[in-house]
Amino acid sequence: MNKIRDVQMYVDDWKVLHLTKETGIADARVPLTDFPQLKAKSWLEKKVMNLNGLTTTNVKITSECMTWLQDVGLQHVAPLPAVVKPKPATNAGFASMLSSVFSRSVTTPKPAAQTPVPIVPKKNPKEIITRSMLLQIYQADIKVTVDRNLERELERATKKPPPKSTILQLIFSESPGLEDGSKKKAGGADDIFGGLHPDTGGRIFIGQATGQTTGIGGHIAARFIPTVERESIDLMDRFVSVWNKELLAIGGHVARLVYEIQLRNLREKWAAIQPKHADLLQGSTSPDAEITRMLLDQAAHAMRYFTFKRSTPSAQVSQVMEASFFSSLGDKSLPVLSNLGVRGAEEIRMPNPMLDKFLPNLPVLARTLDTEADLFTARLRERGMLADISLIDVIAALNKTPLDEKQLVACVNWWKQIVDLPQYDGTVRDRLIEATIVTVKEPDSKTEKIVAFSGVKTFLNTSMIPAEVPLPAHTLPYVLSKHLQATDMVNIFGWHELGLAEWTRSLGESDFTHSGDAAERLLGVIGRAWARLSNVNRDEIKRTLQEVNCIPTSLGYKKPGEAYHAEVSLFEDLPVIALGSVVIKGSMRSMLDHLGVRSVVDLQLIFTRLVGKSVWSCAELVKYLSSVRKSLSENEFARLKKTAAFPVWSSPSSGLDKPKRTTPEALCEPTPENKQLGVPVLDYGDHPWKPSSAEANFMYDLGLRRHARLVDVLRIASNPGPEEHQRGLEYLLKNIRHYPGFNAPAQAGEVAFIPARSANGETKLARPTEVYTDTGSAAIGCYVVDKLSREDADKLKLLKDPPVSVMVQYLLKTPPATIDQGKIAFQYLATRVPDLARENAGLSIVPFIPIGNGRHVQPSQTFFTPQDKTSEVYQLYKDLYTFVDFDGGNFFLKQCGVKAQPTQEQIARMLIGDPYGAMRKLASAEKYVRQ
Repeated sequence: MNKIRDVQMYVDDWKVLHLTKETGIADARVPLTDFPQLKAKSWLEKKVMNLNGLTTTNVKITSECMTWLQDVGLQHVAPLPAVVKPKPATNAGFASMLSSVFSRSVTTPKPAAQTPVPIVPKKNPKEIITRSMLLQIYQADIKVTVDRNLERELERATKKPPPKSTILQLIFSESPGLEDGSKKKAGGADDIFGGLHPDTGGRIFIGQATGQTTGIGGHIAARFIPTVERESIDLMDRFVSVWNKELLAIGGHVARLVYEIQLRNLREKWAAIQPKHADLLQGSTSPDAEITRMLLDQAAHAMRYFTFKRSTPSAQVSQVMEASFFSSLGDKSLPVLSNLGVRGAEEIRMPNPMLDKFLPNLPVLARTLDTEADLFTARLRERGMLADISLIDVIAALNKTPLDEKQLVACVNWWKQIVDLPQYDGTVRDRLIEATIVTVKEPDSKTEKIVAFSGVKTFLNTSMIPAEVPLPAHTLPYVLSKHLQATDMVNIFGWHELGLAEWTRSLGESDFTHSGDAAERLLGVIGRAWARLSNVNRDEIKRTLQEVNCIPTSLGYKKPGEAYHAEVSLFEDLPVIALGSVVIKGSMRSMLDHLGVRSVVDLQLIFTRLVGKSVWSCAELVKYLSSVRKSLSENEFARLKKTAAFPVWSSPSSGLDKPKRTTPEALCEPTPENKQLGVPVLDYGDHPWKPSSAEANFMYDLGLRRHARLVDVLRIASNPGPEEHQRGLEYLLKNIRHYPGFNAPAQAGEVAFIPARSANGETKLARPTEVYTDTGSAAIGCYVVDKLSREDADKLKLLKDPPVSVMVQYLLKTPPATIDQGKIAFQYLATRVPDLARENAGLSIVPFIPIGNGRHVQPSQTFFTPQDKTSEVYQLYKDLYTFVDFDGGNFFLKQCGVKAQPTQEQIARMLIGDPYGAMRKLASAEKYVRQ
């Protein structure tokens, strides 16, 4: 730099101040083509001035000031008046609905009033304090184009025509401390350059300083048309104000260009160090943290510098300049420093401490700028240029970058706060879950695993399932879920706890047969939790594992139903369970039993190896099976009932080398009585059969019969062979109490096993429905019981007398052939008169009464022979009617319609029917009567 001017100040020969001004390269051109084109100024009446070029000159001012002068001799400039901060902009859409979560207030609380601190003189008033400041003077070349009317009015007001071109200068001061390392606040009481900082504000210069402030931190010099007093610029005159407002608009445009230049320089510096998120935090000790803080101070200084406060005395100055500042290059393109560097305001969001913890790559306003440059930030928000973080922003950031473990916890803590909001529904949750991705470091490796929440359905409860076992793909890794509450995972994400049944179902066979101790871990986990599981979950686990080779045995991995407990030693080559150090007892044993691990040898194996090869006798087989009765499942026991594995006894004389085998229900217990009967009997060998033993009770449960089946007994009793018949009948009569409710006519009516005889002495085996105990029934052609006592007949519930239908059929089809037979038959039927009367047999017109020569007459046409055969009536009608006398059977015939003598009606019918014959017979009778 070239030294331009050197000023010194003495008091009583003491040099109390020494100012040095140095300038750099003068009028360095700023390429305007690097910036967006100037926008139309619809808020101005006319477009009179256009920016034609921009140059800059760097100036450095150094001061050497005595402490005494610094303390008592400086007259400091008062700061700009405070302005009311604009209200924050209202964002439409989802962000406004969840504003309590996604947004923060932009209004910074007003600082508390500070008590003035009295000036305390320094200990050494002669000490020299050195300060320096960098200034940038920007000079705008302005092309002026005015119409004739405006030119006349301006010439009238200024007494000279307006120029064709003019210039405007704006001073921009660098952030304090850049040169000398000072950290003191700009505009402080001991700052000699206090008038050049944004807190004190700039002024309008028209060749001399005016009382009009600019509203920003820098001074502006231009050919403004002042008022008469030359203390402010004229904004009242209709035409003069056009000129002044156009110059102010150019000033706002230049201010925007200067701001853009400062932010571009800041972008380059930021990109050179690329600070991490940690560098932006308070108290960071990283090498780049100090540089980062310096860049943040520069950004805050630029924003404060161009914060348009209320200008005085005319507020229009700052208003016109501010409107030009924001509109000249476009509102949305205004650059702002974010945590990710300088970006357009439309890309940046207001910081949210909670969201910043898990969205470090979301561009937000850099730390401290919302407080250090709070008014500038508020202006941006008022204009809709700087928005709060919305749901769309969160989703986009989550989609772009996976979270780590700490960020996930912060994300869930934020998520909790929006779950209870009315606007939070399933759609919002699904969108957030779909976007959330977390990186997890694989244990014992340096690789990272990506976990997408969209694929998660369950979480782990380590009290049930340990974290080190294989887990299904839809389960959140425990390294993540251990940081979260179970209630949060249910309420926020809609997941559920991974149950044992679901976990078991997710494991495949390969997990066990090719994966070391995976099976032991699986069974150990299930066994420890078995007592806490419901029956539904237990059955589901059983269904899942019953076809999986998950049980380690001495012969490899087997299905639960193919493995045996260690105590089963029937065969040496059985697949016995081998769980290493796992102790099989308590809930572990209960679990294995429920899965189907066998405590007894498979029945088919026993039948194949032992029974089929005749290694065991029946008695040994039954003894073994009865000893493991409680270990047999219901299916096994049912299968045993249907298995034809039990030998059938045969007499030594049968000559059979290999016994026949059948099911227990087809056999009877091996008692001498059953063997003698000849029914299938269990072959128990030479071992004694004890009906009250455990073995016998086991066989009874399988279906072994204590007594022969009734059908077999009846079959034997109906055998025509005398011996077989007798054995069967005696067995039935002896054991009839074991066939409760037995009724021979009802249950064995078609089986001929009752010994019977007929009236003529013929014997046979008759059906119970055709034999009767009353011997009188033989007179009407029925068979009666033969060789059976009355007691035995009652046991069989045989009928005493034939039913009425049998008697009626006898009279209709086979009536007695002779009078003697009739006497016997009618005498028996007389005992059945009440039964015949109840049935209303209608026998009066049936010709069943024998009268000799094979002839039969109807009871209605028959009369009883009187005891006095010489009576006149008998003698008169004996040739006209049939008269009978069957002794004891007359009572039966009387009930059937036989009368003592004909009635008048009968006589009349006879006379009408055969008058001549009747007269001849009556004449003969009369002659006989007279004789």
